[in-house]
Amino acid sequence: MLEMATTVTESLPPAIAELIKEKGWKDLTDVQKLAYKPVYEGMNTLIMAPTGHGKTEAAMLPILARMVEEKPEPLAVVYITPLKSLINDLKLRIEWWASKLGFIVARKHGDVSASERSARLKKVPHILLTTPEGLEIDLDWATQFRKYYKNVRWVVIDEAHELVNSKRGVQLSVLLERLKAYTGRDVQRIALSATIGEPELAAKLLFGSSQRPSRIIKVSKKRKIELTIDSIGEIKEGNFWEYAAKKILEHVEPPTLVFVNTRFSAERLHEELSKMSDLKVEVHHSSVSKEVRVESERLLREGKLDIVIATKTLELGIDISELKKVILFKPPGSVAALLQRVGRAGHKLGGVSRGVIITTDQIDTADAYTESILALKGIVEPPQVLDAPLDVLAREIIGMVLQEKLLDPEKAFQIVKGAYPYRNLSKEKFDELINTLIKNRLLNREGDKIKIGYMFYKLWCFDCSGKKWWSRSFGEFFSVITERDTFVVKWGNKTIGDLDAFYVYKYLRPDMKIRLAGRTWRIINIDEETMKVIVEPSNEQGGEVPLWRSEEALRSPLVPRYAKEALKSKPPQSLEITDAAKKNLKKVLEWYNRRKLDIPGGDLFYLEKTDKGYVLSGFMDQKAAETLAHILMYMVSSEYTAAVQVRASMTGLGLSVDSGDSVPNLLDLLKQVDDVEEMLDKALERSPYLVQVAKEIQLSFGKLGKVTPDDGLVYEEAKKQALQRYFNVEEAKRIIEGLKSGSIKVRKLRTRTLSPLASHIVSLPALRPWLKIVEARIANMLKEEAFTVEELSMMLELSPTTIENKLKEMRKPSSKIRVISFIDTEFGETRWTLLEDLDKVMQKEEYADSFKPRDVHENFVVYLRTSPKDEYTMKYFKPIDLIENPEKFLSTLNDDEYYEVKVVTPSDPLFRNLMPRYFYVPKKALPAVLLNAVTYIQRLRRSA
Repeated sequence: MLEMATTVTESLPPAIAELIKEKGWKDLTDVQKLAYKPVYEGMNTLIMAPTGHGKTEAAMLPILARMVEEKPEPLAVVYITPLKSLINDLKLRIEWWASKLGFIVARKHGDVSASERSARLKKVPHILLTTPEGLEIDLDWATQFRKYYKNVRWVVIDEAHELVNSKRGVQLSVLLERLKAYTGRDVQRIALSATIGEPELAAKLLFGSSQRPSRIIKVSKKRKIELTIDSIGEIKEGNFWEYAAKKILEHVEPPTLVFVNTRFSAERLHEELSKMSDLKVEVHHSSVSKEVRVESERLLREGKLDIVIATKTLELGIDISELKKVILFKPPGSVAALLQRVGRAGHKLGGVSRGVIITTDQIDTADAYTESILALKGIVEPPQVLDAPLDVLAREIIGMVLQEKLLDPEKAFQIVKGAYPYRNLSKEKFDELINTLIKNRLLNREGDKIKIGYMFYKLWCFDCSGKKWWSRSFGEFFSVITERDTFVVKWGNKTIGDLDAFYVYKYLRPDMKIRLAGRTWRIINIDEETMKVIVEPSNEQGGEVPLWRSEEALRSPLVPRYAKEALKSKPPQSLEITDAAKKNLKKVLEWYNRRKLDIPGGDLFYLEKTDKGYVLSGFMDQKAAETLAHILMYMVSSEYTAAVQVRASMTGLGLSVDSGDSVPNLLDLLKQVDDVEEMLDKALERSPYLVQVAKEIQLSFGKLGKVTPDDGLVYEEAKKQALQRYFNVEEAKRIIEGLKSGSIKVRKLRTRTLSPLASHIVSLPALRPWLKIVEARIANMLKEEAFTVEELSMMLELSPTTIENKLKEMRKPSSKIRVISFIDTEFGETRWTLLEDLDKVMQKEEYADSFKPRDVHENFVVYLRTSPKDEYTMKYFKPIDLIENPEKFLSTLNDDEYYEVKVVTPSDPLFRNLMPRYFYVPKKALPAVLLNAVTYIQRLRRSA
């Protein structure tokens, strides 16, 4: 193979050979030589090599050679890349070759001006650079330009490793099948990738149903990497971001890229760095305007910026040849991301990639140390192709309908089945999805075909001004990238600020306190349909500070698997550990060594007692920890209290309660688990993760409002995706079985201080059960029925306290599903029913007697007040008034809602202490409530 590769330069078309000389290249790189023949001969080819080996030319030179020989009609090549910023760079790079050979290159993405996009109609390009979303728009919507796709012969997919694990990769796999069907030819596919754990799987995703021979080309030469781990150290005074910025400045060698894991971190560091130094600093993330991003890229390429702080937006292949160093603020959570980010430095062939990881605490440092050792050894995570996500499929079906106007579902099914993620999709599931889209009016049937339904353009609108809160910009339809939603925080009509949606789902609940806009607020209600958090001022101190909290990065399973071994090993030569970082690692090791304890993880864990609960500490797969934590949350909220809190991390898991209740022993609870799948399935109904995923995917199905178990396919898909994203059932099973059998040892620690791993767990924000789905379950149970708290508790497998608290929330005017209570006079029990069903329940045989006073002419007094702070108003009435003319009685009352209603009989003061009381009663329900009260009093008196 190598011998064959050396003859490549001799077989190149003369025009290309001349351009190589003009470039000043003495020879092609190894990967360019190895890839030339398979690409030139028409094979589907996956080209893998580190950054700087010229993978773009490895794909394009043999394609250009074919184009020079065959003179294909435009559009001949579609070059797809995940990032818009990369397209701008690639256009300059590819156009250098193509334009000199007489071929036109164009780009198409969201930041390209309308004039540039329309220019491709006048001068059709031979090579089009675009994103998966750009290809989606062209196939779905670009009626004038789409016809040129009939000529496509080659598709190049750049930075394939970035797509393999994502919904964008799934979207692209379907788009490639649609392109194949549209052109009527088996288009050649060439994918370019950095190191990837399982290249065969990536090839399956991208090559799909293509029948062409395939080849994987891999250059094993490793780029030389030099890594440094440093830590911001102990914060004694000042703010955290000042310390972080100072530490970053110690390592800056302009031009330097600083990678962060969140946009918030990018903005805060930019603010502090700009204050501290005269260096030219810019930020680059998805919320920054396209003009600013493009300008930052240009200045960075030209060496006119000292620091650019970026999220993933600059993680991929933009060529910054003079970049000396990359700084990572906090470890990225995976070895692949670490290699990709550090690989931005020393981009040229033979260059050295120098990177610094700035850590913030002991566990951060242990994480960075483990990731660095794995990166230097070349141990990288295998890809995880998503299994048939139905929200992506729904978009693609609608896209095909937009393309064809009238679509044969059978044709669509055959196209979709060619995409690797949907290879096992059943016709029954496909038909169920079509029916769901029709039910939600995104699609309509016309004979045996389907067409766009009227709700599509209401949901995805060209001009959303004045539209419903759930309407989305039409351009968003073509993207499966989900921007995090935000909740608006409202006090009356005043907007206080906004909060990240996942933060709200995961951590906030009614009655909690938060700090926002410089003061403390009490949460009154969280409305996930209108995305509002309703608050009122609180005079209490403290409260959560939302902007300082963020979701802990989901760590790669490789990190906890190798952490114990890594912490005990010496750093390799190319890994420098500063004194501050060594101090962090030393603290971890010394805590265990002083107590003659092994570092926990694998088959050894420690059970540690905290103020309000327990921690099971030890390195474990973070998704397995989430699985166990959710099961514990379900068990405690079902049998004890809803004031349960859990925490999960790669360092273990914690269980505590926020009330005065004693918390069960975490280890004993886990040993009671017999069926992990069944328990997790029940736990998901109370999981913020399920709410978040459901919110992300529901509009793809046309589902508006809250997603509940009644939503069938949409709800089940949300569960499936939440399970895949956040949980590891098999590893959780292994741990539980090991705890039961004794193959996993648990040692109870009784130490004055928590271990470093346990301390990390308790420092994390607590995840609490999300009971809004339980609210929907209660509503379903109560439909035209009335149950006691104990009966609902048994049916819903929730503690009576939890049910009672939820019912008390649901009776308030702010609740979308209101309930009301009455007394079952036969048994003296309080029953609950839906407010809207109260009249029907009164007529039911088993409850009717509870609303029928024996003496309808007796005098009673009702005391009413509209809030806890108001005085009572008093009114006399007779039951007959409510039976014969309730409207007349109600007309004498001024208010529509009553906080408290209590009824007494003036003739018998002995029963005043037993008078029935009702809370949050709307005016329209007063007749029923008062009849229930007097019936109860009269029955009580008779039995006395």
